[in-house]
Amino acid sequence: EQGAVHDKPFMLGTVAQEGTEFVYGAMTSPMSPAEFKIAVELVYGPERSKEVIAKFPMDPDVDQRPYTSDRATEFLFTCPTRNATAGALDNISSSAWLYQFDHPLSFGEQA
Repeated sequence: EQGAVHDKPFMLGTVAQEGTEFVYGAMTSPMSPAEFKIAVELVYGPERSKEVIAKFPMDPDVDQRPYTSDRATEFLFTCPTRNATAGALDNISSSAWLYQFDHPLSFGEQA
């Protein structure tokens, strides 16, 4: 509860396309740039969403689901994992390993 960490070596990681299942599960047909902008505003709020869209420009002529899947992976999995690892390393002297499992999807519409 207090954020205490045992001083033991640990390994923590993510899967490269973890957000894909969530995005494609929620959006079963191609996603437009307007729908993407709405989704970003819902997650980050109106002001921060402008920063996110500026930092990660999209191709307006394609389905936004692959792009949105990447952002979802970063927001829901990659960044929190890195932040947790950095926070733990501030309080221990042991080693830590951070990994990303990156194997292309080989099934479904997302492949």
